[in-house]
Amino acid sequence: MKYTVPSFHGGIEIKKETNSTSAEIIQTYIPNYALLVLKTYENQPDFRIVVYEGQEIAEGQVVAQSNTGYKIHAPIPCVLHKIVQVVTPMGYISQALVIKLSGYFTLSLNSSERYHWRSLNSNDIRFLLNEKGVICSISGKPLTEELAQNSSADILVINTLIQDMNCHGENLLFENTKTKILEAAAILHKIFNFSSIIIATHFEYEFTNTEIKIIEELKIPINFRLFPLKYPQADNHLIEKTLLKTYPKNEAHKILTLETRTLIAVYDAVVKNKPFIEQYVFVGGNCLKTSALLKAKIGTPIGSLIEELGGFIMKPDIIAINNVLKGQKTLDLDTPVTKNMHAIIALNNTLWQHQSSSICTTCGTCIDVCPCLCNPMEMYKNQMYNIQFKNTRKYFEKCIACGLCTYVCPGYIKLQDLFLKAKRDLL
Repeated sequence: MKYTVPSFHGGIEIKKETNSTSAEIIQTYIPNYALLVLKTYENQPDFRIVVYEGQEIAEGQVVAQSNTGYKIHAPIPCVLHKIVQVVTPMGYISQALVIKLSGYFTLSLNSSERYHWRSLNSNDIRFLLNEKGVICSISGKPLTEELAQNSSADILVINTLIQDMNCHGENLLFENTKTKILEAAAILHKIFNFSSIIIATHFEYEFTNTEIKIIEELKIPINFRLFPLKYPQADNHLIEKTLLKTYPKNEAHKILTLETRTLIAVYDAVVKNKPFIEQYVFVGGNCLKTSALLKAKIGTPIGSLIEELGGFIMKPDIIAINNVLKGQKTLDLDTPVTKNMHAIIALNNTLWQHQSSSICTTCGTCIDVCPCLCNPMEMYKNQMYNIQFKNTRKYFEKCIACGLCTYVCPGYIKLQDLFLKAKRDLL
């Protein structure tokens, strides 16, 4: 069944990409060297590295693990060149392994093998998710931690929405992996016994007869919700807030929202017995002739992915990781693909070229676009001039750091940077 979900306040319409986009998912080449970053979120505890420099390592072999049993695996057969500390693509410090391609691929040869998961209990499934290194690709946390924090969830939302105004690979990924995602949803249904499974989407899809048969066999209650094509609709908080409004007020529901890459990793771990060693990364932006969704080994330099599409057609001002407005910015083509990377966007002629002002003209444009009904003008004056307003703290609590206030500001005031610092200090 399909239902259209009402729009939220503010936001910006997502427009069609100007450059051509490949209609297929491209498998990237294997890197000779890779940088395997261990941490996937800030303040994550250090890992115990279980390999040593000079050691030959098989594809998929465990190279590090946490004290909770979450493990990290070699994405390629390799020799461990050295152990280093790096600044991750997301901006924090992490241990990392520099590995050099060496040896033979084994996991790739067993791609047709399936494991019978229906006899597994919920603890077995959680163990496999940790053992195979599955994370929630939005938060970067091990998926078992996310499941524990949402243990009372009765609704699963599969988030297929476009994550960024310049990133259009989500519908292609969902269309090409629907069968895997449906089976992954059934695996999680076995843990939670969801009352409903919702696919949050911008576009109308039809299940094939094969997919309908899978749904019937797996006995999962599943339907679509059509969301407006706006940014930042893909934010999990906004999805959940919008969906809960569609239920009667006397019904209490708890929602677990996961996006497509996480569910694909669940399928690979439980059905294929495969560790999380590859990621789907959308590569695009006006500095490239073609945009595409690429399947890349974890640790591959982003420059290799850009080269795969023919390189730059103009010099970029920035290369944004995951999200132009709230993601990290870089120009380092050796930046590695990580488990929680889903987009690389190279842009020229952007707002980052402009000189930032420090004077607010009180035009109110930022208030109009804020999806959380905050007042960025008051938040700015609070931080710059220590002016106290009645709802300032409430606004900082509600802010999802989507970056729209910075994007629309005619003075190019870097409101988002200011608000992120304030959120850390206040909250």
